[in-house]
Amino acid sequence: MTRRRVLIVVAALPLLVILAGLLYLRFADLSGYRGWVEDVLTDTLGREVSIAGEFQPRISRFPSLLAEKITLANPDGSPEPFMVQVDRLAIEIDLWSLISGPLLVHRVEIQGARVLVEIDGEGSSNWKLELGGGEEEKVTEPLEIAVDKIELTDFVLIYSDASWESPVELAVERFNARMNETGKLEIGADGRL
Repeated sequence: MTRRRVLIVVAALPLLVILAGLLYLRFADLSGYRGWVEDVLTDTLGREVSIAGEFQPRISRFPSLLAEKITLANPDGSPEPFMVQVDRLAIEIDLWSLISGPLLVHRVEIQGARVLVEIDGEGSSNWKLELGGGEEEKVTEPLEIAVDKIELTDFVLIYSDASWESPVELAVERFNARMNETGKLEIGADGRL
């Protein structure tokens, strides 16, 4: 083998390994990571997170995630078992923005969500989370996120305060917001209070 061929093989081998890895991520079935994602979210939020439906992460120039039947458990002692229930969540981000910042989310679609905010008799909220399992966290810079488009369908927010006679419910049949070509925010919504 000539010296030139050796150099070509040495230069091409890492590129082929990287290409094979990218092809695997692009075409592999990544749904097997559902349990791992549930565990990481549960540990991070300090509440049980479950994804009982479809779970389809896709790696590409614009990575996306489709997850269905997502629940976030309420704290012990709450009359309701879940503080968040989502029938379908779809997210698409710009991969390059993970490096260049800020994180660019092209699209967020949430269908059939029910969010419960409870205030007990002592004034504590069910949204007081033990982030990171209650461990003391290092102070870090906030993550900058830019979102191009958000679509909510059949979204219900319930606010329940122990000192009130009955909870308040905000039902959003359809909500969408997006940045148009001129940089202006366009919003449309239908719902009831």
